Amino acid sequence: MSETSRTAVPEGHRNPRGSRLFALICALIPLLGAIACGTDPAEQARELIKAGELDPALEILREAVEKNPDDPQINLMYGRALITNQQPSLAAWPLRRAASHPDYAVPANMALAHSLVNTNNNHDAVRAAERILAIEPDNKEAVRLRLRARQQNRDNPEAIEDLDLLIAAFPDELNLREQKFSALVDLERFDDAASELKALRTAVEARDDIGDHAFALLCTREAGLERSRGEEEAAEAKIEACLADHPESQAVFLTAVEFFDAVRKPERALEILRTKAEERPNDMELFRAISVRLADMGERDEARKMLEDAADRLQTPKSWLLLRNFLIDEDDLPGAKRASDQLLGAFARHPVDSANFDYARIPEQHLFESAIVMAINGDYERAREMQSKLTEKSLDGLLEARLLYEQGQLAEALDVWEEAFRAFPSNAGARYLAGIAALRLGEDGRAIEHLRNSLRADSSATDAGFVLARVHTARGEPKLALDPLNYHMLGHPDDIQALRVQARLAARVGNNEVLGAARSGLAVNHNRVGEAVADQARDLDALNGPERALEFLEKDVTIELDDVANIEALAAWFERMARLGRAEEGLPRVEKVVEAHPDVADVQALHGVALVLLERPADGRGALERALAIDAEHKQALMARAQLDREDGKLEAASTGYEAAFDADPRDPTPIYALAEMWIGAGNHDRATTRLRELLIDQPWEGRAAQQLAALRLEGGDHGDETLRDAQQASIFFADPGPDAFETLGRVQLAREETQAAVQSLRRAASLSGGRPGGLYRIGSALADAGDQDAAIRSFETALAMGEFPEAEQTRAALDALRPAPEG
Repeated sequence: MSETSRTAVPEGHRNPRGSRLFALICALIPLLGAIACGTDPAEQARELIKAGELDPALEILREAVEKNPDDPQINLMYGRALITNQQPSLAAWPLRRAASHPDYAVPANMALAHSLVNTNNNHDAVRAAERILAIEPDNKEAVRLRLRARQQNRDNPEAIEDLDLLIAAFPDELNLREQKFSALVDLERFDDAASELKALRTAVEARDDIGDHAFALLCTREAGLERSRGEEEAAEAKIEACLADHPESQAVFLTAVEFFDAVRKPERALEILRTKAEERPNDMELFRAISVRLADMGERDEARKMLEDAADRLQTPKSWLLLRNFLIDEDDLPGAKRASDQLLGAFARHPVDSANFDYARIPEQHLFESAIVMAINGDYERAREMQSKLTEKSLDGLLEARLLYEQGQLAEALDVWEEAFRAFPSNAGARYLAGIAALRLGEDGRAIEHLRNSLRADSSATDAGFVLARVHTARGEPKLALDPLNYHMLGHPDDIQALRVQARLAARVGNNEVLGAARSGLAVNHNRVGEAVADQARDLDALNGPERALEFLEKDVTIELDDVANIEALAAWFERMARLGRAEEGLPRVEKVVEAHPDVADVQALHGVALVLLERPADGRGALERALAIDAEHKQALMARAQLDREDGKLEAASTGYEAAFDADPRDPTPIYALAEMWIGAGNHDRATTRLRELLIDQPWEGRAAQQLAALRLEGGDHGDETLRDAQQASIFFADPGPDAFETLGRVQLAREETQAAVQSLRRAASLSGGRPGGLYRIGSALADAGDQDAAIRSFETALAMGEFPEAEQTRAALDALRPAPEG
């Protein structure tokens, strides 16, 4: 074979194993009698393909193409065989070569178009289909292929042209009209869409072979059209009519639940789910959906009771599994353990404490998960017993790592996990915990790797994407935080908080594309216009000041601030008014909304905050209490009331309030920092230290907590290894504490007589702070200890030139000690 012919076929096409296999088959012809070796290669390949021997057929065709690169029949067969072998990208070149021959142009372009459209090469697929239509204008298969490519490319006007051709040719294919209707809606040609939907209903009514399902779907499409027009009342009326007319339709049921969720009427969605659950008392998926909604609405006790009653009644593994998982989400670990025992008993058909209990009857995955539940409950003996029954090595390794993790042996757990990941790399939950363990050990590089792998394995399984974004943000890398948030949103499309964080970060780094998509998604997809507008105003305030934000809220947006649906936008407006010294002027607008909607917790909370700000604490407390009577977990109301308790000297009540505010939103540590500040101000450093340590264990990226812990220890005279570790952790996650992180680290290093390291840390603090005088004093002290007197003098002099500061006298004394004594 010449060098030219060797390079004519890509390396990926060669299969020496296929040639050997074909030679073996030829040797067995007396037994098989199926293949004529040495005859026409096309026939040989055809027989092999019929026999299911695709690899040797491909090898024959590859060699035939090398020998006869312009043979259209061989090229066509080779391309089709490659597509069958899941190699569509390699199929393109032989099919194009075959298509260049007039006699093979149609079948080769047809195969090529199929291949291209299935790999989303839509523009090329359209061109291939049009080459067929240029030869055979009535080829409807080519029109269908072109339609698919145009639809995938969202070329709706062109797709409608193809749909019209197909509707004319196949008037009985009603799905074509439905596709045209959807394309018209996407183009916002609502009148045309209504006409098409009317034509579709007429066509359905004319058929006697169509059941209620088609009419139910039509009903949902009609409701969807009204909503697309912006006519939500008409859409709601239509949805209710669909429910009444088609009570058995799953499509109507799902559409109705989705609709009422979208228009923020969760009570009606829940009512529909309850009705369906009464019809299907054994459908645990319905009970799961209801329990999730009840929990989201704060009705956790009712959600729990519903699942417990269902599990007690059904006694099936699935019912106990759903209850156990719900209890884990609720942090009821003892309850989860009891449910796990019931789950094991349901599989084994004997109670777990019976003499006849047999672990062998339990699927290994469920045995593994139950052992995890025992481990997180601290029942290590039971977990080890279950571990001994596992036969799959990868599950054994993952369980061993989890046991070590729960027992606080983080370094050992991380090593075992990483060994287990060699065989089982895609366990999202284990990868997530490995990332958290690495963070707690101060190994942020390893942590980021594991969190990324967790996210890749399953973005919906954990909040790895959100945590990874927090890590990057804490490390001063906000741009790097956007990508994991994108993946997180794919797995958690209803995570409103993450969506708002994504928009805020995008605004911070100037990524207008992500910012626009996130804010638009919040407003349009989640019907949270008020939150989107409020966030935009706060961003404008940060960039351009409160005047520009106020102008935006009063002139640039079209929403009604006095509409209770936009209460957060009103809150943002009042915040800006207060910042400009106009709170008294803004209060009547808030009180107007309070008068109209006294039973809305957000409204009462805003009123309470406004009254406190205007130094009317008694009235403010009354409004806050009314907010909490409506919603006992209202975060802003809890925070504001805790602050009032603190100012009144009711420290224990304030502590309870701050903890409740944190429990309402554990992602936001602001209440814990307020709590720690309160105890520090009261001189109770032990309680502040304990709570900050708990926060840092739970959220290791909280550099501010690490910095405060190190500073508190240092103030108490402790500059040991733990103090140093906290200070170093703060310097890794420095974005929140800012220069304080490096200043505290420098002070710890000075106390440990690590002078050179201290100089570097304090210089970093100075560069971040723009040269705070206190930091310059500490830098000068470190430089003096290091023997660099000239640099120390310059640092002291610069600090003193900035005016008075707490360490000014010490700075002067240190400077006098370094300056040479006057002569004479």
